Amino acid sequence: MSSTQSEPVPSTGNDGATIEKVESRWKTHYFTAEISEEIFTFRVLKMAQSLLIYIGQLENESLDELAMAVPVEDFVSTTIIGTVHGCDSQELAQQFTRRLKKQIFISCNVTSNNLTRVMLVKRIAEEMKNVPDAF
Repeated sequence: MSSTQSEPVPSTGNDGATIEKVESRWKTHYFTAEISEEIFTFRVLKMAQSLLIYIGQLENESLDELAMAVPVEDFVSTTIIGTVHGCDSQELAQQFTRRLKKQIFISCNVTSNNLTRVMLVKRIAEEMKNVPDAF
């Protein structure tokens, strides 16, 4: 689902101030993947200069981990929520920041082994290729 920009619609608030309603410039995108007999959900929130990628399991979505990386000289990153070694959200944020050259927030909320993690990254990369406007 994507939002589109439209002309402001003026209205008047209780105090007489003019309020203009506009459509959000943020875009959302949703896709899934079946890996090792489990279904994973991916939610993308594209903002002006950054991107949030959420990874969870279907029927068990939660926000247990959140990390961020910024595209400066050495790709500064940090874990905001959760443990540093849970699903490696921080490492994923660094990886996608290098690829996309923008600030990336990653929330990976699945128990993953090396194979699952590789397949999750591969699925995101495939979606980036097929739907570049979502990223």
